[in-house]
Formats: sequence, C-alpha cells, structure tokens
Amino acid sequence: MGSSSTSPRLSEPSELGGLSLSAADKMRMHLRVLYSADLTKEAPSIESLSTASYRQFMETFDCERLIVERRQRIADLIGHCRRQCEALWRAAGDERLANFMSAFAGDESFWEPRGRSLSENFCLFATARFTASGEEGLADLARLVGVVCGLSAAPDQQSPWPSAKPAPAHLRTPRVVATEAFVSSFDLLDSDSKVSLGRRRNHPVLAFVLCFEDRSMIVGSEDLA
Repeated sequence: MGSSSTSPRLSEPSELGGLSLSAADKMRMHLRVLYSADLTKEAPSIESLSTASYRQFMETFDCERLIVERRQRIADLIGHCRRQCEALWRAAGDERLANFMSAFAGDESFWEPRGRSLSENFCLFATARFTASGEEGLADLARLVGVVCGLSAAPDQQSPWPSAKPAPAHLRTPRVVATEAFVSSFDLLDSDSKVSLGRRRNHPVLAFVLCFEDRSMIVGSEDLA
C-alpha cells in the first residue's frame, strides 16, 4: 500500500460523523473507496445506507487525492502479484493484468476472498475472466499459478478451485504435506520444467503441484492418454 511519505492524507473513518453507521461499516466503506474505481457506485453490502447518506460520505473525500491514493494502492497490488505470479504476467502481459487488477480491487471477490492467499485470489478472478473470453490456455495457466501460490501460503487449507483433486499416490512422499492436481488440455511447463503456457495438447494432461514441509514446490504434469 502507499507509504505515508507519498500518499495524500484522506479522511479517516473517525471523522465521518453524521452517518447512522457502525464504526465497522464506516471502516469498510473507507477501505472500499480507496480501492474502487467507481466512486459513484452506491456502497455495497451496507443495506442501511441511503443514496443521500452515501453522497454525504463521499463528500468527506478530496476525490483528486483519492484517485492518486488509489493509483498507488493498485500499483502495490500489481507489484505483489506480479512477483508471485511471474509466469502469468509473462503470458498475459502487464497492461492486461493491470486492467484485471483494477477490476479485481472493486469486485466482491477482493473483499470476500476464496483463495488461500491474495495472489491465489487474484488468479481465481483472472481465471474467470480468461474463461469468459474463451482463452482456455490462459485460464489453466492462471489456475496452476494460483494453486502454487495457495499451497505455498496455506497447504492445510481446502482448495477453492472447482474439481480439484490430489496428485496421484505414486508422486507423494513422506515429506509432501499437500498436493493438488487438475486436468488441462495445454502444456503448462516448458522444456526446463518451468511454468509457462505452451501448445494445446491432442490428449489432456494432469497438472499437479507437490508442496513440501519447507514450502518448496514441485510442479509437473502427466499424460492421461
């Protein structure tokens, strides 16, 4: 998030008096407007707030400064996820994923995450976007990258991905603490076994991730034909 030396000062929740809202709701709204691109949208998830009250709430902000603050916060999110999801950034590109991140920050999935980490949660969002546009390869790549991020952060938590399954038994060793696999129609590893989007396969493969005690990972695939 933006540092105190560069981020403009905005109204704090304690200063937003005059609204019939709990302190928790004021804090939630304050955070939402710091990330949402649509400053005209009525506050989501706060049913007791009228349009007039929301306008009153928004008047407590300097919108020009708010835009600067939001730009920095989105840049911080992009920087974090780019470091965690390098393979996805290489395949889809900075501009497109920056647009995804901007949309993600204003989406309910950002505020009510399903992923085991922020990066996995973003990959869930990106996968849905790629799937909706018919880009199956990028969708599968985003899923694989997301699984790696999720297992690395919380190997003991349940997978948020549909039809997730454990890796085949012959791949597991006593040091493996968690596994996850899914079927893909694409090569998702390059010739050096690095995560990368390749060609569509004639036959599907099982992409898998093995997570070890020290949170190191092995990513691989097996032919299903």
